[in-house]
Amino acid sequence: MTKHVEIIYDGQCPVCRNINQYRRLKESGATIELTDARDLSAGEIRGYLDEGTDLNNDMIVIVDGRKHVGGSALRVLSEISDGTSMLGRIVDAMFRSSSRPGLYRIFVWLRRLLLRLLGRTEIRPM
Repeated sequence: MTKHVEIIYDGQCPVCRNINQYRRLKESGATIELTDARDLSAGEIRGYLDEGTDLNNDMIVIVDGRKHVGGSALRVLSEISDGTSMLGRIVDAMFRSSSRPGLYRIFVWLRRLLLRLLGRTEIRPM
């Protein structure tokens, strides 16, 4: 059965845009829907905030209707794709184990630093 995967990510983040997990997901036969969090309506962003998900800190992956956030989202992407590239192996090593939540927080901190250096703003409901 073909999996439907929606990935909600920050389209202004070069790391998020270039994770080649997306390509391998397509090769696995999954139907992929990429959603730039910056294109969401203010109500959608507030809805995620009300659920406890800050899109400045976490990406969301929805697989066949089941939502995964942050490190769990990266683990799910890693499990669905084959992880044969160098980046895939790094993601697998860092995020496949749920016993390493601190690694994801370091990843988020580095991502936020990169966005500041690039002059990008945070995702906010307007």
